[in-house]
Amino acid sequence: MNTANTINYLTSMPDNLRKAQVSATNKMAAQGLTQARKAIRERYNIQLKHLTGKNSRGQTITQVKKTFTDIKPALIIGYEEGLSLGKFKVKQKPEGVQVEVIKGSPKIIKHAFGPKIARLGKGVWQRVGKERTPIVRRLGPGPATMLRARKVSKTVIDFVNQKFKSIMDHEIKYFLKIK
Repeated sequence: MNTANTINYLTSMPDNLRKAQVSATNKMAAQGLTQARKAIRERYNIQLKHLTGKNSRGQTITQVKKTFTDIKPALIIGYEEGLSLGKFKVKQKPEGVQVEVIKGSPKIIKHAFGPKIARLGKGVWQRVGKERTPIVRRLGPGPATMLRARKVSKTVIDFVNQKFKSIMDHEIKYFLKIK
């Protein structure tokens, strides 16, 4: 290797290290999202398709916002204020609707109805007052709330702390072309 090649290699190194850091951060965020979805499904009674699907605005409900600089972090984002209770485990009972949002702790919503009424869509509805109408759809926790739950966030943070070093080492080797 001659002097010119060595100088070029050394001057491009910081840029390659930045690229490695950005790439490792984005990969870690993607793996962290997968781990977060697993942790949510271990704690909450919800199917994966309700976390990976699109909302009414066309956004994926849980997703990674990638970083393009070494300064900003990549983010795991959960959209939607609240998910319909119909997306959790629901069952119509004579006294109301039994909803199991968190596994192992079912709750009964008195005077509610709707998990099996096709024209209302899959959801839990409740009357406002004693009149027949209006009715309101009851909502459960949204993906952002589930992501912030202590057990879920601790699981993701532990996973990131465990895996980040190996991913960063791999990305540095890749970008610096070390075998």
